[in-house]
Amino acid sequence: MQQLIVHIQGSAAEDRILATIFDVVSPDGTLLAQGTASPSRPATVQLPDSDVKRVHVIGYSPSGRKAQQTCDVGEKPVDVYLNVANSPHEWLQWVAPFRSLTHLRKDPDRPISKRPIGRVWMVLWQLQDGQWSARPVVGSGFLRDDGMRQISIDVPDSPNLLQVGGDEVAWRLISLPPGGPVRVAVTRSPIEDPDMDSVEVTVGRVRPMNELIMSYLSRGAAVEAARLGAAWESANLALYEKMRDPISAAAGAYLLLKMNRLDERRTWVENLVNWFPNMPDGAIVAAALALQRSEPDEKVVRNYLNLAVNRGVPVFSLGMSILVETMAAVHRGARETKKFKAAYQVARAYNQARASRGAYFAFYGKSPAQPSWLKCKGPPDAPVADPDDVARSNLGFTSNVRLYLDAAADSRQAKFDRLDLSPLGAGQQPRYGFETRGPDPDVVRIDAAVAEGRSIPSLDLAPLEGSWMDQRQKNAFSVFEGNE
Repeated sequence: MQQLIVHIQGSAAEDRILATIFDVVSPDGTLLAQGTASPSRPATVQLPDSDVKRVHVIGYSPSGRKAQQTCDVGEKPVDVYLNVANSPHEWLQWVAPFRSLTHLRKDPDRPISKRPIGRVWMVLWQLQDGQWSARPVVGSGFLRDDGMRQISIDVPDSPNLLQVGGDEVAWRLISLPPGGPVRVAVTRSPIEDPDMDSVEVTVGRVRPMNELIMSYLSRGAAVEAARLGAAWESANLALYEKMRDPISAAAGAYLLLKMNRLDERRTWVENLVNWFPNMPDGAIVAAALALQRSEPDEKVVRNYLNLAVNRGVPVFSLGMSILVETMAAVHRGARETKKFKAAYQVARAYNQARASRGAYFAFYGKSPAQPSWLKCKGPPDAPVADPDDVARSNLGFTSNVRLYLDAAADSRQAKFDRLDLSPLGAGQQPRYGFETRGPDPDVVRIDAAVAEGRSIPSLDLAPLEGSWMDQRQKNAFSVFEGNE
């Protein structure tokens, strides 16, 4: 019987993140076998009896890249080696499944043109007592090379967003998995794609568990995620061990939800919701699960949704998609309450501002409370909008705008620093716009917003420790100084 032993090249220390699903196909494209392997766990594959003498082994990464080897088969087992960790450094191998790093490899025989990076900075935002505030990025293990930076951040057990921006980098905020060390890699983008930012940002836990599965799910590749999850037997195990690792438990819950295998784990999901109030993902999964019942209780679904939006933005990218889908499913149209309408508008705004399809939710914006499909670049104290984006919005950016919030019969006003009109759809829905009210012409009336203090973190009216801009400038950490 023909037998293949598939090996994954790479560091055993990155065994989990370099796990690879693969197909074995004949020269005519017939699928002969499938499997999953990692650096420390090669896979043995038995091929069906056939006259095929040569096969192609194709490994897949969440980014869509493929690693392939062609080999002859016979009566003896054949070793196959796939390189999915083509990285210039071993410390950067964990990034390889998510994006190509081949352009960063040094080749003295073929010097390549390097794209200028400019200055790149980052700021850490933390949600405490319903209020976002900036913190300096205090990291360890700072590693660097030409066009490459990596820093490890010990993330507190609370909602945290990492904001990254620069001279040629659109400002975006990335949800960090709380309660443990996280790696952040900032790498030069390939020069072949001038429309990209000058760098790419990758986030992953130092002890990765489910980043690969969640990356597949966030791209809609549920079959690939299921194959990987089945090979690791990780979804049920992660959910069961939620006290030790709630982030992996949430990832396992998302996978089982997509596989329609979560119904028998409802008690575990409820515990995930109740035991980890700083993480909205449990409530998002619970809402979607409640909606899957043959006769769903809409009140239960809405309670979970309200809980989710009050806990901040989800950790995982898939969570925002499921949140918006579930809210849309129970939305009552013209009969809907103003509070739920506001929450739905805010969720849609974050979803529309999505910055990537990676495992962790990322969105473009100037602050945690200002998601925007308008991209801005520049230093932390001087954002510059893309002129083409501004032209398409018909509104542009404005300073010291006062947002007029209308809640039932009670109306209040709140000052925001350099308010971007796009968070609540102002750039896309013409019914929102400037109104002249008294001496202040820069007032925007948002009918779908609600002025209830901390009910929605993105519309939090609590006072800040200085303006958004002051906080960014004060706490910005330079990753690249602009000389590469």
